[in-house]
Amino acid sequence: MFARIAICALLCLSVPVHAQDQDPEAEQVDALFDAAGFDANLANLRGAALAEWQGTQDDFYPEAVPAAWTDAMEAATDPAQIAADFRRGFLTVAFSPAEMETAIAALETPFGQRLTEIGQTISTRLAEAENLQGAFAGAELTNDPRVIAADRVLELRGSVATHFAFLRASEQAYYLGLNGDPLDQVDRPASVAEDLSAYMADWESYFEDIHDDVTLSYRQMFFLVTDGFTSDEVDEWVTRAEQPWAQAFEDAFQAGYREAYRQSMYRLGQAVAAGHAPAEDDGG
Repeated sequence: MFARIAICALLCLSVPVHAQDQDPEAEQVDALFDAAGFDANLANLRGAALAEWQGTQDDFYPEAVPAAWTDAMEAATDPAQIAADFRRGFLTVAFSPAEMETAIAALETPFGQRLTEIGQTISTRLAEAENLQGAFAGAELTNDPRVIAADRVLELRGSVATHFAFLRASEQAYYLGLNGDPLDQVDRPASVAEDLSAYMADWESYFEDIHDDVTLSYRQMFFLVTDGFTSDEVDEWVTRAEQPWAQAFEDAFQAGYREAYRQSMYRLGQAVAAGHAPAEDDGG
């Protein structure tokens, strides 16, 4: 499951904020989703979830894949369920109707559409970028404005913290599904809490080991985002990230992404448990 680290580095771009009771009008939320092109984002999320399931399948079933596993994989990555989970998570974040209207208008501008397209294709852009590490290192030495801008946006969005929060939520969900424990239980039995803590301790050690590498990866990725930008566009990118509506948008987006992926990982754990449960004694 460590392969998920690389996938998440391309998906997680901000930090969550406190939830609220407010439930924006569905029509306004739909308009925001359309303006943001969330269909493509959810397709990317489903692709990441399918890759995780495929990797698990290859580990457990190197030869014949049981039909039950295939059925479970399709159910766990059902597009409608992913969309529902994403929307539920999105709506847990404070995002006022006024901020949402501002976000819709900004997303529909040419620059907003350009940033949306970059976000949806960042994994391809990273794969195709030649000498990115060298270019970033050279720019860093000269205190290039693009590096300064990338670091500022990284700070504003808290992307590294969000990245690890995403991973923690995913791993906890997988463990709970694997062991047949409720996903959102408030007061867990002591034995479950202790076992979960022990399981996550290994991951926390790993997270600590990769923290610096993840941070550098984000700095390089945000540097790449501004490739081809004019100096005014670089400034606009930073100014945009400083706006309350932009922070609310990113926070809500990441909350939705985290919830959808968390639910998928829980279902993955359940499927793995079901596929490896001992056969019942038929009494024969």
